[in-house]
Amino acid sequence: MAGTDTETDSIAPAGGDVELRPSGRLLSFLGRHPLPFLTLLCLALWLPGIVSLPALDRDESRFAQASRQMLESGNFVDIRLGTVPRYKKPVGIYWLQAATTAAASPFVGTGKIWTYRLASLLGGVLAAWLTFWCARMVAGPEAAFLAGALMAGTLL
Repeated sequence: MAGTDTETDSIAPAGGDVELRPSGRLLSFLGRHPLPFLTLLCLALWLPGIVSLPALDRDESRFAQASRQMLESGNFVDIRLGTVPRYKKPVGIYWLQAATTAAASPFVGTGKIWTYRLASLLGGVLAAWLTFWCARMVAGPEAAFLAGALMAGTLL
């Protein structure tokens, strides 16, 4: 009869199990293991630019130079760019840049701009993770993973 549900017209198989397509299985897997895959996505998208681009912005050069001076002088409280105090920005970014550069300096020294960018890379990965976590509060793991992946793919 038209308009009535029969066993052959039902959408889901018996028992309520829905078989996922391969793309659905992959997204489900990524939603169950989001942090390593979001981290890999962030690294794949951002590392080429972080290690190959020169310092383009004048503020980036100033932050890096002030952080370098902090490392060289050992003074992590009085932030200076040359002899001029640099108290306009929060001190945390200088400390993070100095910490990541100090961690990388035994291998490459303090003269590479990408070592100062590692703090921003870590912040970006953390933003993707937090986006997943916040989206997980209101959506399923698959949608939350997509939200984290979209955060990783933004240019901001």
